[in-house]
Amino acid sequence: MTFTAKEDYGLRAVLDIAVYSKGEPVQANEIAARQNIPDQFLEQVIAQLRRGEVVRSIRGKSGGYLLTRTPELTYLGQILRSLSGSLVPESLMDTQRASTVEGQAVVGIWRDIDLQLRSHLDDVSVADIITRIDGNDSSFMMHI
Repeated sequence: MTFTAKEDYGLRAVLDIAVYSKGEPVQANEIAARQNIPDQFLEQVIAQLRRGEVVRSIRGKSGGYLLTRTPELTYLGQILRSLSGSLVPESLMDTQRASTVEGQAVVGIWRDIDLQLRSHLDDVSVADIITRIDGNDSSFMMHI
């Protein structure tokens, strides 16, 4: 499984908003500077996070971005799906492609992997990640 800079930057942007917002919008240039994300790339990532209803934008001089839900109700799965769609390509789970018994078995394996990934990623909230950051638990990423 491959994750790209888009997923990495998106997750870092969401964490940045959760940590630094304190109820006020966080400006994109602040996120970009703190997280070392190129401005133009951050704009694209934020746009996808907005479409995925992970963040919302506030216009105006003191505008910026806020999470649409609390960190406790914002889940890693939602963030990653808003940036990448399905984590296991839909084509791998298409039973129409597999005309043999072996092919059907492989499709079943991909579906199981997709369900397990979704289940795990939908159990990890932004608040969980922040707790790990605050506790400086470097082993946390091994459990994701």
